[in-house]
Amino acid sequence: MTPRPIDYRALASRAACEALATRHEETRRRCTTSAAAWARIADAVEAGDTGKVARLINNLAFL
Repeated sequence: MTPRPIDYRALASRAACEALATRHEETRRRCTTSAAAWARIADAVEAGDTGKVARLINNLAFL
């Protein structure tokens, strides 16, 4: 059985929605940062840039 690919655009969208829905400033900032990170990963995946994908995923540990 092949694992389903990760939908990075969906993750970006969900984080952006959370950012818009919250009243807490710190949560808004974190969700906005996460949305941007997921979107950059999705862009790199779509471009076929595996090196950039790896670097961006590695950076998630520091968010």
